Amino acid sequence: MSKGRMFQDLEEWEEKLVWPNLDEYDWEGVKAKNADYLNTDKIIYTTVFCGFFERLISFVEFEDAALALIDPDQEETVHKLFARLTDLYIDYIGRMHKYYNVELVEFHDDWGNQRSLMFSVNTHREMILPYIKRIVEAAHAEGVFIEQHSCGKIEALMPNIIESGVDTWRGQGNVIDKKWLVDNYGDQFRFGVDIRPEEGASE
Repeated sequence: MSKGRMFQDLEEWEEKLVWPNLDEYDWEGVKAKNADYLNTDKIIYTTVFCGFFERLISFVEFEDAALALIDPDQEETVHKLFARLTDLYIDYIGRMHKYYNVELVEFHDDWGNQRSLMFSVNTHREMILPYIKRIVEAAHAEGVFIEQHSCGKIEALMPNIIESGVDTWRGQGNVIDKKWLVDNYGDQFRFGVDIRPEEGASE
C-alpha cells in the first residue's frame, strides 16, 4: 500500500489530499456492462483494500503511521482523517450494494505481524475500533455482511473484533491458533475458514 511518502506532516492531509468524487463514477454504465455477471443467485463479494492503518501507511510510511496512532499531538489529526475515511468507505459500500447487489464486503486492514500485534489492543480500541463499528452498522443497515481481513498474530484483538460487529474474520492460518480462538470465542463469533486442498488432491 506504500508507494512513497505523500505528506511530510500528517496534518497536511486536510489541505492537500484530493478525495475521489463517487458521483463522477459511471455506476449505471458499469452495471449495464456487467449485467450477465450480476445476474446470479450467488453472493456478490468485493474487497475494500487499505483500511485505516494501511491507508495511514500509504500517506506517511509505516514507521510514522505507527507513531501517529500513539502520539498525543497527532491524535486529533488521526481521528479527523479516520472519520473522513469512514464516510468514504460507507458511501462506497452503499453504492456497491445499490448498483451491483454486493452483499459481502471484505474490509482489508492488517494489524499484526508473524509474532504479535503492530500496536496495542488499547490503541486499536481507541483509534480504529470506533470507525470499524460505524462501517459495520451502516453496512448492516443496507443488508451487507462485513468480513474483517487482518493478517498477523492478532488473537489478542478478538474481543475488539467481536465488539466491532463484523460478521466474520478468517485470519492467517499459519500464525494464529484458530483452535484456541474457537475454544474461547466460538460461542460469540463465526470464524471464516479457507479450504485449500493440497496440490494433486482428488476432487
